[in-house]
Amino acid sequence: MLNIHHAAYFVSLFLISGIFMLGVDRKIYQSDGMAREQLISRVMGWSNLIVAVLVFLGYLIYYLTR
Repeated sequence: MLNIHHAAYFVSLFLISGIFMLGVDRKIYQSDGMAREQLISRVMGWSNLIVAVLVFLGYLIYYLTR
């Protein structure tokens, strides 16, 4: 069963994958001249970082209001 305390794992996974997509994947696609893949990698990287922040804020609100 999913527990609210699993949020730390979700946040770390989303942060790591977002940073990897923005830092590594995007540069690989840029050097290979793959514009569409570079755009998708950038969008997915920022999406992962935004989700990480939202999950963290949700956990923080839950923790502060219980």
